[in-house]
Amino acid sequence: MPYFLLKNLTNISFSAAHRRVRQALNVVSRVSKDESFMEFYEPSMAILKQSVEPLFLEVELKDESSNIELYLENCWVTRSLDFSSTPRWNITVDGCEINGSEYAAEFCPVPVSPRVRHPSHFKRLAVRTLAKQLEQVYVHCLVAACSPTNTPPGSTCRGQCSSNTERKALPGHHSASLQGYVLAGPVRIVAPDLR
Repeated sequence: MPYFLLKNLTNISFSAAHRRVRQALNVVSRVSKDESFMEFYEPSMAILKQSVEPLFLEVELKDESSNIELYLENCWVTRSLDFSSTPRWNITVDGCEINGSEYAAEFCPVPVSPRVRHPSHFKRLAVRTLAKQLEQVYVHCLVAACSPTNTPPGSTCRGQCSSNTERKALPGHHSASLQGYVLAGPVRIVAPDLR
């Protein structure tokens, strides 16, 4: 069964037996059936992706304020739903896409639509598997909510990347001190002819 979870990192214990969650940042993640981001897998649906198909992940900040921006600080892929499991393969670091040896990620545009009133509340990723092995995976993301105010040096919210190694600063953005964690999966990566 796919998991779509939110956890606020300011008051959480990652113990397997007990988790305390204080929800301050309302963030949800979903896996889209294709690049249109119009149809999504339900939490009870099995998610099967061929190894040649990208996984389309959408993360949404549920907030009415139009001047808040969602920022994907770090996202990674693991074989477990456990936050601290290893091995892990980074797909974003400091908000920038990473193209590693196992997985590659690319941000997708978020246009205004009947479902998307504030594009700044959404982030979309196309995640491709580059490995030959077939497995069950989970996508984890640490997120932050950013608001347009004076930016202190070393701010968490740095803006979008223009390439895999270069960052563009967005003047006037900084962390609103609200951070969260989302988890999507499991997604079963299968051979192209087994779906």
